[in-house]
Amino acid sequence: NRLELCKRAAATTLLDRHATTFEERVKMVTEITNGRGVDLAVEAAGTVEAFSEGPSYVRIGGAYAVAGIAEPRELVPFDVFRDVARKNLHMQGVWVSDTIHLRQSLSLVHRDPEGFAALVTHSVHLHEDTLAMATVANRQAMKGVIITEGVHSQLPTDDLIGHHLRQTCSSIQP
Repeated sequence: NRLELCKRAAATTLLDRHATTFEERVKMVTEITNGRGVDLAVEAAGTVEAFSEGPSYVRIGGAYAVAGIAEPRELVPFDVFRDVARKNLHMQGVWVSDTIHLRQSLSLVHRDPEGFAALVTHSVHLHEDTLAMATVANRQAMKGVIITEGVHSQLPTDDLIGHHLRQTCSSIQP
């Protein structure tokens, strides 16, 4: 469950999109931030609903990173004046990365391989790549790993994925 992983990553407040209304979430964020709004909101869910909500949580002069929309989606009604201009919102899309980003990412994984292993919910052999893609597309997997060699299990344990991450990270100097 994504919310449980957020707790494990030291999140102090969790808002369940499926258990609250948009209005309740806005009210919670407003209360938690003493009426300001958050400094930074990150859309990582990959849904237009999550994208549409993001600017509502951000303070004036805050930032909004859009990392989850990694493929074309339907058009989103967006109030540019209210959500961007009036707030002086800094919005940044995140899609194409430079090689330095790979190094930075692997450095983070190297610091906590077990934490990142918890993100992997499914693993498959290379010949099952179509199944892996379908599992992610249907939102059954949080993150999938395609294993090209070694031990395979239907649902990997933290030890198996941690082993693969440690093996990968050990060859990279952060």
